Amino acid sequence: MDNTIATRLKAVLNSKDFVDVGKNACAALGCKESSLRDALKRLEAEGYNIHRVKFSQEGTDRVTVYKVLSKPDTSWTEAREAVHAGGLVPVDLLSRLEV
Repeated sequence: MDNTIATRLKAVLNSKDFVDVGKNACAALGCKESSLRDALKRLEAEGYNIHRVKFSQEGTDRVTVYKVLSKPDTSWTEAREAVHAGGLVPVDLLSRLEV
């Protein structure tokens, strides 16, 4: 199953640059946490990047940490800029994307 998840995430990255694969991604993809973890390991082995990006919530002392999947040769800085600009494919949209 992790191969199917990896294939699906790759297909999303063909049209989008950054995908939120953090909290709630398993529910959106309809998979077990272990399957997503295995798929992400497979993608990392193929050169895809997983960046952890911190984002301060305005008006609070809280910080949200995003787990961002991106294409090979994408820097952490680019991922951070995408998070700050709202350029991630949110996990709740993963289940609705046609791939």
